[in-house]
Amino acid sequence: MKTGGSPEEFAGPETRSLAFERTLFFSDAVFAIAITLLVIDLHLPSLPDHPNGEQVLTALTSVLPGVFAYALSFATIGLYWLAHLRRYREVERVDERVSGINLILLGFVAFIPFPTAMIGQHGDQPAIVAVYAVSLTLAGLMGTLTWLYLERRGLLRPALSQRFIRYTTYRTLSVPLVMMRH
Repeated sequence: MKTGGSPEEFAGPETRSLAFERTLFFSDAVFAIAITLLVIDLHLPSLPDHPNGEQVLTALTSVLPGVFAYALSFATIGLYWLAHLRRYREVERVDERVSGINLILLGFVAFIPFPTAMIGQHGDQPAIVAVYAVSLTLAGLMGTLTWLYLERRGLLRPALSQRFIRYTTYRTLSVPLVMMRH
């Protein structure tokens, strides 16, 4: 039995496949939970027992900023999940470091409901808008770093062209670039 080296170095194909699948399943779970948590802070303010139409309309209007923040964050997390799906279609295998980098990405994704709730309540405050934009930017940048690591370590399918790899790198930067401009 060999000693030293990484566990992945001596693992057979079944273990690599299991590590790959576990990374994807865990990632899907975190994305699903994060996207679900976005809606928790959406609720109508207290209404009288028998509200009239104007009171209901006023209450509904008051939650519109939160609904907008929810929709924006849902779309953004959805885009990050789609990017994750596309990225891992091209991955041949993962190593422990990829799983660690992916975990950092998922940490940023799981954090998004917090600034979403803040921006829904106080979106007119520049500091809160900045926290929201930074949160989305960091999640997006981690996606890019994941892709670059996968490419540099040779963990992608060998048949991928350099043009495709460059295109995908630029594509992963779309949300961070939008967020950094605002």
